[in-house]
Amino acid sequence: MKDIFKSLEIDDSQKVINNFFNEVRSSINIKGLVGSGLTFRLAWSYKLTPRNILLIAENIELAQFYLHDLETFIPKNNIYFFPSSFNSFKNIEDINNENVLTRNEVLSEKKHKKRIIITYPEAVSEKIISKKIIENKTQKISKGDKLSIEFINEILFEYEFERVDFVSKPGEFSVRGGIIDVFSFSNQHPYRIEFYDDIIDSLRTFNVQNQLSVENCETIKISPNISKLFFNNYHSNSLIKSLPADNFCIIENLEVLIDFIDKNYNEFEIKKQDYKTKDYFISKDEIIEDIKTNSFISLSNNNFLKTSFNLKIDQNPQPSFNKKFDLIINYLKINSKKKIKNIICASTKEQGKRIENVFEQYKQNLNYDIVCSPIFQGFEDKQLKIAILT
Repeated sequence: MKDIFKSLEIDDSQKVINNFFNEVRSSINIKGLVGSGLTFRLAWSYKLTPRNILLIAENIELAQFYLHDLETFIPKNNIYFFPSSFNSFKNIEDINNENVLTRNEVLSEKKHKKRIIITYPEAVSEKIISKKIIENKTQKISKGDKLSIEFINEILFEYEFERVDFVSKPGEFSVRGGIIDVFSFSNQHPYRIEFYDDIIDSLRTFNVQNQLSVENCETIKISPNISKLFFNNYHSNSLIKSLPADNFCIIENLEVLIDFIDKNYNEFEIKKQDYKTKDYFISKDEIIEDIKTNSFISLSNNNFLKTSFNLKIDQNPQPSFNKKFDLIINYLKINSKKKIKNIICASTKEQGKRIENVFEQYKQNLNYDIVCSPIFQGFEDKQLKIAILT
């Protein structure tokens, strides 16, 4: 992939994008990005900018594709997926506890850490419980503390954890003799708390599957069932407001985002009395105001927000070859004559070797490289004179 990043380093349109990442309260409309053409350019900009990036994909499927692409180019611990709390918006009491844990982890990350958060309209539409409220509702436990099993048991019921025989997911706890296992909403692994009379004797995390210890701890924090706080009017801010002030938003389809938020908010307003609570979701006016107060890139036409600059990227999607090698070879020949660099992305080394064997007899006439780097969707970038094939 060095060829494409080397080309991006000197590309004029990419320089414009990079400059916008360094401006305060900037806005730009970019048209023409196709498939993984977006993630290649975004990855390069991320390497050069000190700012946090929020990428709002058009839907959950595209968000997951972009996540997979970016993990190829950027360290995984700098990329976060931000899901919706609900399994279905038709029933907002159908909470996905694993997603709630993921949302909490993303929002709890250190503010100074540069990262990319990838999300989609359903997840953006939910209001966020403030970090201060979560901290006030979090129980801190340290080795040597004088606490009874009964006291922690009461705390966990107050936090609306479910008592089970064996914990398997966030929001559950179990009690066996002088041991409490609790799966907090603030950690990937459950905690095992061992008592000696009323003294905390041992704290450690453990693996749910094999019950083996993962790490010894001096102090742990048990966060409450955030979904229950959500239904008790503790929610306060939007996602964008909850992120650092220097956050840069990239919105794949602004009209789809705003239309979903508006429809969802209005539908819920009708049902609100059934839930006896205030607003769970942000409104159309709120999301527009949130975006306006941040720097943002819009990747589509929209009638809601004006941008200060328009940019056209000349990309085309990869042609459909239907696994016909003669069509692929002909395409590579045409590109080679045009001095377009062909890069074939194989899913595995074995697939790469198979492709190499098929093309071996044509290698002298074709300008191509094979790399083991699976991507979402191939594209041709005419400005960079590069074609990426999958």
